[in-house]
This record gives sequence, structure tokens and C-alpha cells, in this order.
Amino acid sequence: MDNLEHIVHSLGRISPGKVNLVRVVSFIAHAACMKNYILLCLRANMPHDTPPLKIPESVVSLLSFATELDEEEIVSWWGLLKELAWKEDYLQTLNVSPAKVRRITSCHSGLSAYSFYPPRLHCTTPGCSASEALLPLKKAEITRVVYHTKADGPLPAYNIHWYCRYCRTNYHHNYHVRQGVRTYYDEVSDVIQTGEHQFVERKLISHWISTMLFGWNSATNCAYVYNNEHIQALAAYQKGRHALTLWPCSFKIRHTHIWDAFIVFCLLEDAKEQGLSLQVPHGGLQRDRFLPAMKIRNARLQACGYPEVMHRCDKCTQIIEKDGKISTFTFFHKVSTVVMDGVTVGHPCCGIHNCKEALKSQRDRFCPTHMDQSHVCAIRGCNAPVVPPSRACSDQVHQAAEQQYRSTGKAARQLRQQLRKEAAIIHLEPDAAFEQDDEQYPPATNTPSSLDADPPEPDQVYCVNPSNNTIIDCTPEQVDSDPKIRLRAQFGRRRTHNEQVLVAPCGVIIARTTFYGAEAIGSAAEFFKRVYEHTYQLTGIRPEHMIFDNNCSLAPHVQRDPWWQGIGLTVDVFHFTVKHAKSHHYCQTRCNPTSFPELMDENGKFRVNSSICEQTNNWIGKYLAIAREMNRDLYNFFFDEMFMRKNKFILRILELDGQHPTYWKKGDVLPVPS
Repeated sequence: MDNLEHIVHSLGRISPGKVNLVRVVSFIAHAACMKNYILLCLRANMPHDTPPLKIPESVVSLLSFATELDEEEIVSWWGLLKELAWKEDYLQTLNVSPAKVRRITSCHSGLSAYSFYPPRLHCTTPGCSASEALLPLKKAEITRVVYHTKADGPLPAYNIHWYCRYCRTNYHHNYHVRQGVRTYYDEVSDVIQTGEHQFVERKLISHWISTMLFGWNSATNCAYVYNNEHIQALAAYQKGRHALTLWPCSFKIRHTHIWDAFIVFCLLEDAKEQGLSLQVPHGGLQRDRFLPAMKIRNARLQACGYPEVMHRCDKCTQIIEKDGKISTFTFFHKVSTVVMDGVTVGHPCCGIHNCKEALKSQRDRFCPTHMDQSHVCAIRGCNAPVVPPSRACSDQVHQAAEQQYRSTGKAARQLRQQLRKEAAIIHLEPDAAFEQDDEQYPPATNTPSSLDADPPEPDQVYCVNPSNNTIIDCTPEQVDSDPKIRLRAQFGRRRTHNEQVLVAPCGVIIARTTFYGAEAIGSAAEFFKRVYEHTYQLTGIRPEHMIFDNNCSLAPHVQRDPWWQGIGLTVDVFHFTVKHAKSHHYCQTRCNPTSFPELMDENGKFRVNSSICEQTNNWIGKYLAIAREMNRDLYNFFFDEMFMRKNKFILRILELDGQHPTYWKKGDVLPVPS
């Protein structure tokens, strides 16, 4: 019954003077929102592909409230409009005001326009008798939840999940549960369940991630902003309005909810890109549920790298013809460049130098393998047992050193240290305060740290007065001038040394890794080779130049490795000009960027931006306050996600600028003919 004239004429006879476009659209839209609930109320032997002749009284009451019609009129309107309300295209095209939805929810606590159902009415388990017979699932459980939206803030909603008694599978809005395993559906829904009682709009999660990516917002600040934007709704819910006094969860969002949404959403998108289904344990704590999946993705990206390993574009790659001229059409040889550098961002790690085993707890100073070291005096070179609860032995000087370590937070000493470091420290804006002590999702901190220079040594250095063996306050210059009075200790936690990154001159991040002990030459060489060794074996493609501020030390280190032959190792222009000695013959002759004509254009200027890593490090360094207290798994997951999302943004910019970003594949590069 799609004839508009006939519908309007029939409705006019039922409700004289009440028929208008707004009321008709409102009826169809609200009825369409209740489709799953209507199906749930039908008997199993009734057809489910066509609308029923009658609808439940609760639905009649809701439609009556929404359209301001009598319940007798609603029954007649349903008879005329049920075919339209049952069509999926009407559900997608017609809209209901969120303010109206909240009014409906408050008066009908058993129904809501925001009710989340499984995407299918039937069991989908292969071999299940209910699945083969296409029996509709009728055993359902309804729970009250909070739906966080971008435009309208937190809203009350209902979560309905169905149970198949034949194969014992529970079907939820985003996933199904079978034998204790939660398997997410292949399509990423517009509404994602992030906790037992929390549902979040996909657009809102994307907004949070964008503020992290471009604004360096912590999860705590995201929660503050969201709660502040919707403070009136939160105040109304807190006072118990809208008949929501029995709601089992708070409408206020917390930083842990932000992290849960971040992890679930990123894992779902990653699984979709990989053509897999995300599977996690259904039981256990929320903080541990997604940890195995995070570790799997971290390990895959560490082993295989980012997709941009094979990136190329006109901005970072030149095509050389036989006569040496640049061409964008016919080519025989390429010249591509990457830049490597480190940035001082890290996470707590084991106190043993270069130990990569994860800490059992963020409060630990040593990993489980080296936990026995926590019972040894923290003073370097002293193997005496500690005197609990101290971290030093019974030696009075060692005890005094610990006392001075614990007094570093006092104002006078803190101000003296700040005065000495003022020229070298970059101050970070206060990011967030601690809401609770959560090791999995720690709030951001605002501890200042130097981002440009090498990180401070993890040991604490103290001065000993030789006359009476007491700890005295002294300047770094005094410590360096008289090593005999120096005492080293490690009372606190050690942190990883730096993040090492490979960046293309166009700004695309090729790869990253964590250096635990130091930015050693051997580690830097191993990192670069690991990134390109596999792809070089498969395609014969790798960069022709690698720019690194310490290539004058790396080049001699790898000169006997045949794999490095054909790769130009130069120092970036800034460090070569400012920080490298002109008397260093090897550096001046072998690592001088002007020694390679292909890096220069016809005007004698450099074709590539050799300082791109410094610019990228400036962006990375601003995550210090967010990431410094993360555990290793969340730390790697977070930075991998930020880097890959930044790459997608840069690739879009390169495409708009006409730089033709794409990926190398086998056979793209031919040898230069003789």
C-alpha cells in the first residue's frame, strides 16, 4: 500500500484533522525502530519476514506518546502503515529527534529508540539444528546500558542479546559468544559495545582518536571534555530525573572507558583490514580481555612493519633514466631515501641494562627473571642485601643517598635542580590529574623531560664528602671533575632509552622500534636491516640512501656486510654542518651529503628534506606525558596506531598535492642498461 493519496485519505477518516506529514513520518520512524522488539514478541511459528497484524500493547503505548494519537488510532494506523515501517530503507532515511527519543525513553522504561539488538534473528552456527531450520531466536535478555553519542551526549539505552538453546550460543549487538570465546562480526558497527554497560557511537570514538592524533589529548582529557560538554544531562541523570534512578551504571565517562573504546575500535578495524574475525576471551577482567589480541598485533607489526615499508611518491623518490635525467614516465632506476633518528619517549622497563622482558607490574623495578635484584642494594657496585623497607644496605652513606633520593620532591631541592636544567628542559603543559591508580590505562602525567637531547642516565649520581662520608649537594661540574666523590645508584624505575624511527622525506613513517639500553650503532644498523631485509629478498627493492646523524660511526660498522653495499650512508645537513667536526676525515669524505649528486637538484639544492625525522620527533615527543606510564603492550599498541593513522593522513595530503603516493612491487625497478 504505497499509494500516497489512498494512505492520506484512509488516515484522514481514522483521525480527522490530525493527519500531517510530521506525524506520519514520526509514526513510521518510531515503528521501524521497534521492529526488532516486535519480532521478539512474535511466536516462533509466526512469519517473521512480514509485519504482524497486531503489535504489543507496549509498542502501541510508545507510538501513542510519540505521535500524540489515541491508542485506538495507533492500531488503525499500524494496519495502514505497517508495510512502510517494515522496509529497511525507511529506517535508514527517516530520522527521529534525539530530544524526542529521550522523552520516549523516560516514559517507557522497557522500550527505547536506542535499543541494541544482534544483527540477525536466526542462529548462524554451522551444523546447528536451529540454524538449518531457520528458527527465530526467542530466548532474550535485556539489560540497561548507557549509549555515549557525539552530538547528544550520554543516553539511556537497552541491550538485548539472544540465546540459541541448541548450540548454546549467545548473540550480542557486536559479537557472539560460544564456548567462552567472544567472536566479533566482520562488519564494524556504527555503535560499538566497549564495556558491560557502555556503548559508544563510532563517530565519537573516531573523534577521540583524532584529538589524540592531532591535539595530543590524553584519554583523561577526552573524558573531561566530553563530560563538560554534556554537564547538564549528567546533572539531570544524577538527580534521578527521567525515571532513571534504577540505572545500574553511571552516565559519566571515565578515562578507562576511553581506552576501552580506543582498543576495541582499533582492533576491529585492524581485523577487518586483515580479513579476519576478532576473537577474545569472554570471561575475565575487561582490562585483560583484549591483551592477547593486542600482543598479536604488536608482534605482527614488529615483524612485518607498517604497510608503508614499500611506500613511494614523487616527493621522496626520483626516477633516473639512462642519461641521468628525471622522468615520470619511462624509467630504469630509482633513487629513494629514508631518514633515521631517535626520540626520547619511553616506558618503564627492567632495571637490568637492555633487558626486554616486560614488567609484571608497573610498580616493579625489575622483570620476573631479575626480580631477585630488588633485594640487592641499589648503589652501583654494592652487592649487600637491602635493609627493608629501604632499597639500600646497612651502610650509612648508602642509606643517606636513599634519603636524599626520596627528598627530591621537596621544594628547595626541586627548585635548585630546575634552575640548573632550565636551559635544557622542554616544559610540557599540564595534561591531566590522576583519577585512579590503573596500571593498564594510566592517566597522563606532566613530568618534564628533555626531548631533543639524549635521555638522562637512569642512575642517580650523588656526591660523598671524603672527610666524613656524608652525602653533600654538588653541581654536575663538580661530579665530573672529581670522580672519586661520585656515588651511583638506581633507586627508581628504569625507562627505555628512546624510540627509533625511519621516516621518508615526504613525512611517511616507515617503521619504529624501541631501544632499551642505548641508541647504539649496532642496534641502529640491525633495525634498518631488519626492516628491509625481507622485502629486499622478495622484490629487490630497498632505499638507495639512509640518512642518520651518526652515519660516520655506522658506516665503518657495516662496511664488511655485503648487504649494505649500494646504500649511501650520509649525515643530515643540520648535524653535518653544526655538530660534526670538520677534522673528521672519514665523515667529511664518506658521509658528506654533497658527495652524492643524485641527492642534489640542478640548482645545487637538496632534493629531500633530511631533517624530516627532527620534525616527526617533535610530534612524537608531545606524547611523552600520555605514554610514560603505559605498560609495554599498551605503549606499543598506542604508538603503532598513532603512526599508522598519521601515515593515512599524510598519504591523503600527498594525493591532494599530486605526489602520486603508491607502493613498490616486484618488477617496478629495472637495472640501468649499460
